[in-house]
Amino acid sequence: MYTKVADKTLRTGEPVELGIVLGPDAEHAEQIKPFLAHKGGVWNWQVEKSLHEPLDLLETRYHVAKLGGQIICNVMTVEYGRTGILGHVFTKPEQRRKGACDLVMEVAMNHFRERGGGVLLLGTGFNSPPYWIYHSFGFRSVYEGAGFMRFATDEDFEAKYFAPGDVKVRDVLWHDWPRLSLLMSGKQGDCLKLLGMGVRGQASYESGFLAMRKAMSEHPSAWRVKVVESEKGAVAGIALVQPDSRWFGAVSLLDLHVHPNFAPHAPALLRELPLPPGKTQCYVEAGAKAKAAALRACGFSWEATFKNQFARWGERVNVSVYAKSAE
Repeated sequence: MYTKVADKTLRTGEPVELGIVLGPDAEHAEQIKPFLAHKGGVWNWQVEKSLHEPLDLLETRYHVAKLGGQIICNVMTVEYGRTGILGHVFTKPEQRRKGACDLVMEVAMNHFRERGGGVLLLGTGFNSPPYWIYHSFGFRSVYEGAGFMRFATDEDFEAKYFAPGDVKVRDVLWHDWPRLSLLMSGKQGDCLKLLGMGVRGQASYESGFLAMRKAMSEHPSAWRVKVVESEKGAVAGIALVQPDSRWFGAVSLLDLHVHPNFAPHAPALLRELPLPPGKTQCYVEAGAKAKAAALRACGFSWEATFKNQFARWGERVNVSVYAKSAE
């Protein structure tokens, strides 16, 4: 569905139409897909799917500027439950430095606020020209020196969002994308979050989620994912099992990350995750007592500890391995 927002003028005096494409939209798909084709890989897969089919309850919007009926600039947001990711920001090279990006960003940010949005995340190069464009719209580095950026309409959003409460455990869904990204962006809890997806510390899960979803669609029997959802709608934990490619198909890798406010629910999350046949291992950083206790409560046993396995905030950290075998 396409909604016209306004008619504006570029710095050159050329007239442009600003609008929003809410996926799915087969009509605009044939313009947007080639416009963003340079993104490649899982990004093209996501664009294709968002324009041709519903992705559970995920809201995918392409904020565009049109010149002569043709898209010259795009800013995508994916949103659910007041959380969102901003990405696919692109202006045709021959149309740059005319102010199109500023016009489209203004539409995207204004409409996010009007819809009651709480937090938007994005990734770019620190101190790059795009970084300062986003900075001018209220985005700030998630941590010092990071191109991983956050915009919030309420600075206390996360504290309220992750407030303790009742939960349910369920399968992962497409509209968990921005909510899991918010979970991974936090400093609270363990540093070693999703080893198999390369998520450590305050990190983006923007591309990681897409890689996970694509692998799940291609290998449904090997990839299994459950999440904890709070009564306030936060995704407060994830348990993910996948083949560990280092061991030639003989071992599966379990990752478990739960927000500290929901640590008591980690065993229930694990019990709902069916393990594949054979051996499954989980890596636990030193000091992650709640995670280790949850694993032991669900039948995992300690196997080994690796000394000084990785650096966390300037200090070397030991990592223990817990394992369980299933028929």
